[in-house]
Amino acid sequence: MEGSRDERIEVILRLTLSSLGLQMEVWRDFLSEEENQVTLSSFFSIADYSNLFLCRDPGLCISLTFPSQTSSKVLVLSRSSRAVISAENIRDMLIMQEVEGGGAVSCISAICQEVTCPLLSNPDPSGSWAAGLAEEALRFMERQKNEALVMEAQIHGRTFLSQPHALHDNRLHGYVDHDGDLHDDVDERKLSDLKLLHACDWTIIEWAELVSEFLQQDSSQAILDGLKPLPCEEFNFWRNRLKNLLHIQQQLSSNRAQQVASIVQQADRLREAQDVTENLERVQQKLEELQLMEFQQLEANMAAVMEEVQLLWVRSEFYCKPCRVVVLLQEVCNLFIQRSRDFLQGGGELLKGLLSGPDEVLQDVSLVVRTLQTLRETFILSKGRLQDMKQEGAAQSWDFPSHLVFLHLDDFLLQLQNIQEVFRISLQLRQLEEAVVSGTGGRKWTEEVQEVYQDFLLHVTSLSECSCDPTDPENQGFRLLLDQFQLQVEQVEQRLVSVLCRALQDSSEPASSAKLLQMFSFVLHRPVIQEQLRPHLLHLLQGFLLELDIIEQLFFTQREKAHTFSCYTPPPAATLCWSRQLRLRTEHTLHLYTSLKHL
Repeated sequence: MEGSRDERIEVILRLTLSSLGLQMEVWRDFLSEEENQVTLSSFFSIADYSNLFLCRDPGLCISLTFPSQTSSKVLVLSRSSRAVISAENIRDMLIMQEVEGGGAVSCISAICQEVTCPLLSNPDPSGSWAAGLAEEALRFMERQKNEALVMEAQIHGRTFLSQPHALHDNRLHGYVDHDGDLHDDVDERKLSDLKLLHACDWTIIEWAELVSEFLQQDSSQAILDGLKPLPCEEFNFWRNRLKNLLHIQQQLSSNRAQQVASIVQQADRLREAQDVTENLERVQQKLEELQLMEFQQLEANMAAVMEEVQLLWVRSEFYCKPCRVVVLLQEVCNLFIQRSRDFLQGGGELLKGLLSGPDEVLQDVSLVVRTLQTLRETFILSKGRLQDMKQEGAAQSWDFPSHLVFLHLDDFLLQLQNIQEVFRISLQLRQLEEAVVSGTGGRKWTEEVQEVYQDFLLHVTSLSECSCDPTDPENQGFRLLLDQFQLQVEQVEQRLVSVLCRALQDSSEPASSAKLLQMFSFVLHRPVIQEQLRPHLLHLLQGFLLELDIIEQLFFTQREKAHTFSCYTPPPAATLCWSRQLRLRTEHTLHLYTSLKHL
């Protein structure tokens, strides 16, 4: 399509430049795109397209449907009749309107309802028209009005039930001149009535499908689609459902819609929406209060939230269904997951704490874990109370499996526990920095321990520079990094336990070995280290038990000779000195034994 050779394009060009204040260069760029040329050609050649919309967003945009996302001025070009637009008739066919983005659809529907259709329905101005022209024009404008009303309703989340065109055709019979006594023509009237009945039947079917489609909408759909909606979406769903049902009921209460009014009334959907909306208000209020609290206050208020959900189950006539409360509880879990992620700041900021402040971050993560576990515990308590109420005949119990409620929460908790473990390991192995091995060869062992620590520090630094969000259970990138870090930690532990085993073998005194183990007690519970050090630990414990046996034997065999302990000391003093040294030896051995026993 060449813009310079097509008079229709020239007309659109002049209207667009004057209305939207475009530069010619913008128009050339716009027209050079094949998609825009196809849209213009479709509007010109296909009579079913009633309107053409042009707006700046930020360049020039064109559409055959209303651009609902724009807030700038919209140029609306509407055809005045259902005919192909040619270079000869374009000036007579086009009706131009300028409206703000948000009000374009309302403007079109208002013009059709209040201006165009009343004028075409008036027999005075249309009496001089050719036969059938007024009817055709009115049918076209009624169709355009219905399209605008449907679009306007969709923008506001409402269901619009369009009226059958045959009703308006039937209205024209009163004033259209057909050069004959049309009202006396029985066959003609029967055909007209049959046409009207057929149109109404199809309209009723269309209404039933629209209303049925709306009634089948369920707040659990987002959960079923794998999304993670928040409680506010549950509240908005029922609030909008009530508004739309009232809107549908208002349309169905008209004389021409009584046939389908029973769809809403018999299903009792309106009463259901009112009941649910009213009972959800208390849950919404409690959650809004929690939204204003500091995260540290949430743990103490979890029971209040679950109590409101429990009361909702007991009081509501329509919400006491497992599918309903499971959806709500999942959304509550999603809300607290979101609050937890916001509190932990998510992203790479959390992992940066591995270097800057691991103690504080670990405390925050532990607080989140306790808070979410409290939510789970309060659910179990409420479930037990409802079970007791069921036995008394006061309410139904929550018989659904709890994993349906905590599906995402459990995944999130597992992720947090993995993060906890990373920070715990980091804090534990950081103590290697201050580890100093004493005794013969102590300097060599200390240097090897420091080499292990420096390598571990490199791994921690690498993990802290990760830009992925560790609080997102679906983040596969962090899971891969976590697996890699755990493997690196195992390698560090293998190297560390190798150093400790060689240092223990090099130690000649049990007391020195015990001191070495006590110095590294902060890592002895690690599975890899514990497994390889266990033989050394058992050997030391057996040695201390043997030492206690020797002390006992000395006590019983030499207590009668204690006064001969020192030839330079009087016998009573020598006996007392011997007893004191034996007691100190026993206490020291027992101390070493008990300290190692708890490792």
